[in-house]
Amino acid sequence: MKFSLVNVSFLALLVVSWFIATDSARAQEGKAPALPGTYWQLISLTKKGDAIKDAQNPADVEFLEDGNWGVLHYGGRREAGKYVVKGDQLTMKFEEGEIYMEGTMVMAKDKVLEIRSSDGWLMRLRFFKDLKKK
Repeated sequence: MKFSLVNVSFLALLVVSWFIATDSARAQEGKAPALPGTYWQLISLTKKGDAIKDAQNPADVEFLEDGNWGVLHYGGRREAGKYVVKGDQLTMKFEEGEIYMEGTMVMAKDKVLEIRSSDGWLMRLRFFKDLKKK
């Protein structure tokens, strides 16, 4: 079987693309990801005991490298503030200082980040892209 330069190049591109896609969230399942410079979709925010279901129109969530976060909801409403990560602990505060979400981060299946608060809230974010990669 003969391989042309085009076939080999295409195969190499597929392999490289697969490695980039599988490493995009920069975290292994069961561990906290590196958040700075990442973009996510807010697929659910539920209180303990409530049914967990994915949002039909997930909000966009960004964690910038300068410590700012932002959520853009369907319809244009925006929330924003500062975030701090210490190990697997995430604290997101509004610009006024009130806590938006504080909890333990764990990567689940299918590039979904679960953040569980001590008062029973579960935030689920699906990885969308790394803002630092062009």
